[in-house]
Amino acid sequence: MNWLRLLGTKFVRCNRPRTSTWQPVEMLESRMLLSVSFPPPLGYAGINAFRVAVADLNGDGKPDMVVIGNSDTNALEAAIYVNKGNRTFGTPIILPFPGKSIDAVAIGDFNGDGVPDIAVASFEDAAVYVYLGAGVNVGGAVPSYLPPVATTYGTPFTGGDGLVTMQTGHFGGSSAGLVVTDSTDAKTLVLVGFSGGHFGTVLPIKDNNGQFVTRLGVVADFNGDGISDIAYSGGLGVDVQFGTSGGAFLTGVNTYAIPGGTPAVMTAGVLTSSGKPDLIVGGSATTGTPETAGIVDVLLNNGGGSFAPAVTYSLGYEPNSIALGAFDGTAIDVATEDLGGNLDIFTNSGSGTLSPPTTFPLDSGIVLQMVGADLNGDGKADIAATGADGFVGADHQSDSVGVFIEGGSSTGGGGGAGGSGSITPTISAKLPASAIGGSKVKDHFTISLKDTSGSAFKGKETVRLYLSPDGALADATQIATGSKAANLKNGKATTLALTVTSIPSLTAGAYTLLAVATDPSGNSTTSTGQSITVAPPFVKTTVSALRSLSSKVIPGKKTSLSFTLTNTGNTTATGTASLVIDFSTDPGGSNAISIATVPVKIKLKANSHATFKASFPIPLGISPGAQYLVGLLDVAVLGDSTATDGRAVSAATLTVS
Repeated sequence: MNWLRLLGTKFVRCNRPRTSTWQPVEMLESRMLLSVSFPPPLGYAGINAFRVAVADLNGDGKPDMVVIGNSDTNALEAAIYVNKGNRTFGTPIILPFPGKSIDAVAIGDFNGDGVPDIAVASFEDAAVYVYLGAGVNVGGAVPSYLPPVATTYGTPFTGGDGLVTMQTGHFGGSSAGLVVTDSTDAKTLVLVGFSGGHFGTVLPIKDNNGQFVTRLGVVADFNGDGISDIAYSGGLGVDVQFGTSGGAFLTGVNTYAIPGGTPAVMTAGVLTSSGKPDLIVGGSATTGTPETAGIVDVLLNNGGGSFAPAVTYSLGYEPNSIALGAFDGTAIDVATEDLGGNLDIFTNSGSGTLSPPTTFPLDSGIVLQMVGADLNGDGKADIAATGADGFVGADHQSDSVGVFIEGGSSTGGGGGAGGSGSITPTISAKLPASAIGGSKVKDHFTISLKDTSGSAFKGKETVRLYLSPDGALADATQIATGSKAANLKNGKATTLALTVTSIPSLTAGAYTLLAVATDPSGNSTTSTGQSITVAPPFVKTTVSALRSLSSKVIPGKKTSLSFTLTNTGNTTATGTASLVIDFSTDPGGSNAISIATVPVKIKLKANSHATFKASFPIPLGISPGAQYLVGLLDVAVLGDSTATDGRAVSAATLTVS
């Protein structure tokens, strides 16, 4: 499943809202980078979001975001933000939600077809709704999802404080399953994948005392058997239970003490070279008070699913959210958002030892959830987050979905890696007047890369070409990418040739072609736009030069005729021409007799013509000795919305013997 491999090493984490409960987080990508810095976030409007999941939904190699929440009119919605590949995300694609509440989201292949699906949980319905992916259109702007199918797993909510948490798990077979905790029934349940997005088996998890497990911390394969296990808070420590194929969990519980007491947030990820997921737990310090002192505990996996004693790291405030990512380029690091309103990054030595945190103040309210992933394609882990009071970041907006781009401005700009230079791209090639949407092309564009910063630049510059309907990158579609190593003095330039192999199926109209140059630190600059028209593809065929290949025909025997077909459209006519042939003694066809309908395979490039041959039998009922004109009707070619209508008549006559 390539869409999962694109996420690299996978982690699952939990984030806690500022109540006595806490929530799960989705997946994360491991990356290698050089230094850690986070500017103000870029906020996205469209939905009042409180949960987020990240995965490549359209097969283009860029992680997209799925968020859940409510609209300004309080409609419950799931929304897809497609990654545009230029540090920005497109306008949200809304998936209407039929449930009574919307509480948790997870991504997985729940029907085993290799396409990512979206699961959304509702505690009021005690149900999971699965939106099945309708196939991956690689590089397509809009992922396609089927209407949701529901699986009920418990008792519908009847009042009080309801809560559901959910994470993807694997319990054998080709379909992913889910692990769900619902406060209404006070149970943690395994939903085993069945078929069509439904879950065939619901299994409760019990501890070694026969009690239902009521808390869900993190789902991961701790013992390396390919089956998901769970870790959760248990008193003053962390409890670990192992899963089995089929979804049942062993009742044996391994408990590990946590110096900070009851965990508040929890995640799992590979912090060492062992390849086994370690546990990272955050909470309040035993000697401090909540919101004034916090700690992060690391429990390294010994192999086989056992863990070393916790190593404790101090934090200025108690952590509220947690995520993982290779933020400094040497190993998987730890990120927390604390109750003091800060983003804290603990860098990892590579052996699981963390440095003291580097803190970045956040201009935001409560961060409900954070997910680490390489959102801008520069090889560095960034952070996607949801916030209750919004993110007032680099775009000066207050939105409930925020993106923190590591290593440079969240909206582009800044200096280059390997020097303080800044590269400005210019599209220096002559543009065609128009392009055909949805067609294959082979257009070459020359991009000039000029150092305009006042100092030298040295590094690898990546350039991406976009088509935008309004001149803004946020709504643009990527059509080409390339890179070049540059070593430039101030004011000097180099060139990069990009080849566009196809134009996406875009709405016809005027577009702006933009080039975006990105340096190794993730700093981007955008060229001045150039106008280009995207035309809709169409086929228009007409028939002419119809002639018979024989002057005499015999009833019951085959004969042939040829015709010339001309395509005056702007794209190739490919398909089958349906030829309706008649005989008539009247050039107008008033007394025409239908002879045959003959299929002829057609492949005809735009603005070209070709001669085709059709063979057909002469019916036995044709009168001998008569002369007929041959007529040809309805040359319908696949994709031709203006197929020939009328009757083309042969210049020759046929005599029936």
